Amino acid sequence: MAEASAQEAERRRKQAEEEIAERRKAEQALRQTYERLAQAEKIALVMPLHVSLEGCWQKVTPNFCRFLGYREEELLGRPFRDFTHPADFEEDWKQVLRLKSGEIESFQMEKRFIRKDGKIVWGYLNCSIVTDEQGKPLHFLTYVLDINEKKVVEEELHYKVATLNLAVESADIGTFDFYPETGVLRWSETTRRHFGLPCNAPVDYEIFLSGIHEEDRAKVDQLIRQSLEQETSISTEFRTLGLQDGRERWIAVRGRVFYDHRGGPLRLIGTTLDMSDRRRAEEDLRKTMTDLSRSNLELAQFAYVASHDLQEPLRMIASYLQLLENKYRGNIDEKADSYIHYAVDGAKRMQRLIEGLLAYSRITRGAVFSPVNTGKVFSEALANLDASIKESGAAVHGEGLPTVFGDEIQLLQLFQNLIGNAIKYRRRDIPLVVTVSAQKQHGEWLFAVKDNGIGIEAEHYQRIFQIFQRLHSRDEYSGTGIGLALCKRIVERHGGRIWVESVFGQGTTFLFTIPVMKGILHK
Repeated sequence: MAEASAQEAERRRKQAEEEIAERRKAEQALRQTYERLAQAEKIALVMPLHVSLEGCWQKVTPNFCRFLGYREEELLGRPFRDFTHPADFEEDWKQVLRLKSGEIESFQMEKRFIRKDGKIVWGYLNCSIVTDEQGKPLHFLTYVLDINEKKVVEEELHYKVATLNLAVESADIGTFDFYPETGVLRWSETTRRHFGLPCNAPVDYEIFLSGIHEEDRAKVDQLIRQSLEQETSISTEFRTLGLQDGRERWIAVRGRVFYDHRGGPLRLIGTTLDMSDRRRAEEDLRKTMTDLSRSNLELAQFAYVASHDLQEPLRMIASYLQLLENKYRGNIDEKADSYIHYAVDGAKRMQRLIEGLLAYSRITRGAVFSPVNTGKVFSEALANLDASIKESGAAVHGEGLPTVFGDEIQLLQLFQNLIGNAIKYRRRDIPLVVTVSAQKQHGEWLFAVKDNGIGIEAEHYQRIFQIFQRLHSRDEYSGTGIGLALCKRIVERHGGRIWVESVFGQGTTFLFTIPVMKGILHK
């Protein structure tokens, strides 16, 4: 009896030890499962959360804490409303109530969260409700996926598309999409308008061709077929007939072909732009330029002929007045001598004016341009002005003068007029110094004719280049008022600009440009 009791006790002890070992093994397996689950939650892209029926967080993952920038203890027990963007909370809570009432089993939505640093991040939610064995709701189970990078890309893409659409609409640009294999053609509303069709009118390739002016139709068809076969882009302009509105338009088309993996043409996409206004403006401009050119030619011819025809009678008048002055000076009375003197002087001034007008009218009919050494032109100008330079005691220097492409005779006139101007308008209290220089900049030669003369007031800078404009009386300084106007016309014929910089009473610098031509080197 005692022996049986001992055996039973030993069996029970072994059974207990086995049960304890099994329990410990199960507990260890459970701990390992929890550890693996915790580890998975740390690295999982999808973040599982437990939310109370009142909307407070009961369990959060490390990844979710990093997602919002909070520590775990800062989130637990807090309502999710505090971390939800106000614009998204109403919809979120509405779905939670539907889930709680049993109306739905789960819901999904994209929503914005507010991080601890105030930044907004996007998450994708999948939310369902957890119940006990009797079906009583315990808490919500929410899986959150970080989609912030995706939303940022989407928003950037949306912004770029919106910007592109705005630009297209603002520029009145139409679009088209053609599938050669199926013949399907899609036009935007603007492209339909470019072909004179209402916005809902059906289109296909035949309609497209029929809407092109008959003189341009074959060329455009050939260009498109060639583009599809030879993998070339399309860039052309043609006229449309206005299929329903009857209005002819000039349309610019730009297109590109995309190909499938076999190299076959998959689709042709492109843009259309109504160029009618520009074409009309270009035609009006061409007509205006033609009329202006004809008018300028007629004016130049008139000035030349009128001036030339005036020369002979004026020479006769001046000659007879001089004979009258030589023969009868002192034989009548002082008044008669004065009258004859004024008449002779007036005739001579008229001759100078007519000569100036003839020179001015000849500018546009100068010699054909060729390489011109401006250093040599400068020396010739000094030789022509030798008497004036010696009389004034002026020192005239030339520095770094290049070879340019131009009219040698006109450039000589230009240098001679500008240096002569400096000599004429010199100061009497100091020796005159004139420096002529040039430097290359921005594809052109910048010439400068600098003096230390009487200077020009700023208010007269533009006026001095107008024909017959004088700043001084003839008693102070002789001249016709044509010289600087002539200089301006010469410079403009050479494709340049001329202007003046001056300090009144201290000196003046006339600056002008001449474009640098390829093959013309600095010598």
